[in-house]
Amino acid sequence: MAESDYLEHTVGEALAKCLTDVVLKQPRDPIEFIALWLYKHHENILYDRQREIENEEMKKKADADKQLQSVMTEMVLEEEDLLEKERQARRVEDLQSEEIPKPPSFPQTTDFPEEEEDIEKSPSFTSSLIFAHEDNIGEEEEDMEETEEKENKEENEEENEEVEKELEPAESADSASQELKGNTNEESDGND
Repeated sequence: MAESDYLEHTVGEALAKCLTDVVLKQPRDPIEFIALWLYKHHENILYDRQREIENEEMKKKADADKQLQSVMTEMVLEEEDLLEKERQARRVEDLQSEEIPKPPSFPQTTDFPEEEEDIEKSPSFTSSLIFAHEDNIGEEEEDMEETEEKENKEENEEENEEVEKELEPAESADSASQELKGNTNEESDGND
């Protein structure tokens, strides 16, 4: 490589700018101006390289942070989905384990006309009918017990009366036989 090529390749651009500044500014000491200019130019080049390296590192770090953030977000979303599925599974298990009481079934009566009023179709009306029906059942049972007690008392009284009637002829027969014995004893006393 020739010397001129070497200079052009290594310091050619810097020297061209420096000499342009010397011509334009025409400093008192052009040699010192060129030396300081070249020194400052070298510092600027180093500073620019350092800035480029720092910018690249910052971009890499930002990309890594974005990637980490997206991975963390995905993990959080997956964990939330898993927790929600577990909650739903627990709710289903709780609902399945709970026994829901079924209302008692009563035979339907056809005592009502086909065109019933809205009140008769309401749940409160139906429940009041159910309670009234239950109350009637209780009263009927009480009435039946009282009737049975009365019948038992009457039967007992009738049986007692029958027993007394059966005992009366026997008592009267005993008394008649005692009277006969008494009469016969008197007669036998009189015959002696």
